[in-house]
Amino acid sequence: MSIVQFGLALFKRYPTLFIGNLILAMILVAVDAATLASIAPIVSILTQDSGSDRITPYVSTVVTYLGLNGNVTVYLSIFVCLTISNSLLLVTINYLILRAQFIVRHDMIIGSAERVLKSNINFIEGQRQGDVMNTLTVETSRVTDAFTALTRMIAPVSQVFILMWIPLFISWEVTAIAISSAAIMLIPLRRFRARVYECGRETTNSNNEFSTALQEMLQNARLIIGFANMEQALQRLRAAFQNLRTASIGLQFLQSAIYALHSPIGIIVVFVTFLSGRHFGVNLAEIAVMLYAFNRLSGTVANINQSRSQLISLFPSYEQVMAIRQKAEAAHVPVGDHKLAGLRDGIMLKNVSFSYEPDSFALRGINLMIPAGKMTALVGESGSGKSTLADIIMGIQHATGGQVFLDGKSIDSLDLISFRNRLGYVPQRTSLFHASIRDNIAWAKPDATETEIREACRLANADEFIADLERGLDTIVGDQGVRLSGGQAQRISLARALVRKPTLLVLDEATSALDTKSEKLIQSAIEEIAGQTTFLVIAHRLSTIAKADNIVVMGQGRIQEQGQFDQLSQSGGHFAKLVEMQKL
Repeated sequence: MSIVQFGLALFKRYPTLFIGNLILAMILVAVDAATLASIAPIVSILTQDSGSDRITPYVSTVVTYLGLNGNVTVYLSIFVCLTISNSLLLVTINYLILRAQFIVRHDMIIGSAERVLKSNINFIEGQRQGDVMNTLTVETSRVTDAFTALTRMIAPVSQVFILMWIPLFISWEVTAIAISSAAIMLIPLRRFRARVYECGRETTNSNNEFSTALQEMLQNARLIIGFANMEQALQRLRAAFQNLRTASIGLQFLQSAIYALHSPIGIIVVFVTFLSGRHFGVNLAEIAVMLYAFNRLSGTVANINQSRSQLISLFPSYEQVMAIRQKAEAAHVPVGDHKLAGLRDGIMLKNVSFSYEPDSFALRGINLMIPAGKMTALVGESGSGKSTLADIIMGIQHATGGQVFLDGKSIDSLDLISFRNRLGYVPQRTSLFHASIRDNIAWAKPDATETEIREACRLANADEFIADLERGLDTIVGDQGVRLSGGQAQRISLARALVRKPTLLVLDEATSALDTKSEKLIQSAIEEIAGQTTFLVIAHRLSTIAKADNIVVMGQGRIQEQGQFDQLSQSGGHFAKLVEMQKL
């Protein structure tokens, strides 16, 4: 990617921001030109050499037109006013750039997060979370820095033309000598710039590795401590940080070196300009203008090159952010606009198939009716396709073959948000936020009243243990509910699903990791609300689904048999074997 390509890509995304900066840059250039020109009459008057240069007459004409006297005080006042105006414009441009930074950052972070959340669960689960976290935090921030570097180049690049044009107007020979000497001295800096992109790529990769190491250490802290592997985890973190430090220091050293080397180059150019100007007999006032112009030009070119090297180093960040956005968009779940008010008849699957990879099917030819207001249970060995089938029914996955109908309407025609708003979901792995019990339950229904929250707790058999807690519903549960027992956390999860009075309640092995008492409490909760909603239960413990209206036994991605508990237990089939194994 070149700077031009990057600039065009950002211009298409943020045209208003770029046009605004361009207009201000043009105003700044005009003020710069006037500031440069105003030096000539001051020097002419002070050296008593008035009128011998080619710039003073033009400035004098403008001053006379404005009705001012052409004395040194007036010209000095004009110079001071223009210098102040120049500074005020720079402050204004910097303020607008800072505002623009957060517009870009909002788009990069929130826009990318939105695309990720609207993709299918396959895409999300297929990403290394540390990479995603780094992309949405560090790399999006670096893209913002890239936008800033690019916009900060607009005004200086425009200034270069003016700072070059006036010296050319005075003496093209002196200007050519000055530019040639600068170009020769800048040649060694090309080697530095060639390394900048690679350092940027190394920094991005190091950020990914460090974020992943840190996140996995915090996520698995209990496991790490339990295995006494603290030093191993810290060693990985230290190594990742060492790589990040090396890459970051290398990049920042290169950028600072490129900027610092412009200072002596600028001094040499000014010296060469003075000597060549005297050699070609250039007027002292004009030499003063040229020296001021080249002095300004040296700083401007240094800023441009610094922004340029910073920009190049940030290309890998932009590429990574855009790559994850594009992949997320490609994995976007198709949606319609039909609103789901509720389930009257039920959910029908017709010849549904699904594959995570070509020629590797997780589901094959599934035909199933899930009646409204009934409990349908999915059982089978691990890898039989139970969770995948539930994901397709919830619209989290999209069937690669066949169709899913809700009350005769294809799921593809549904507004998935309206459908999911009618959905209650209790995953096997408890997912609670680091917040109070009340906030965790109300998360599913932000407008839930206190009465609705307490009723949901009662239905989930969570009210008794909550009442025993010192702060009751205001108890902070910790990250992922770590301050609660497994059974307590799962009952909070169930209360969270029930508070929205779901049309469809999906329980994904919600009791598989619970003790017998907790399991019975969950079973009791399910029985109390049976008939009020449609249940889809994925069960490992068969005792959980003893009263299910229909049990679907799955194996190798197919339905092997279905029926009620007693019927299947006595059939001598796959389910009967599962029952016998659990008795043992």
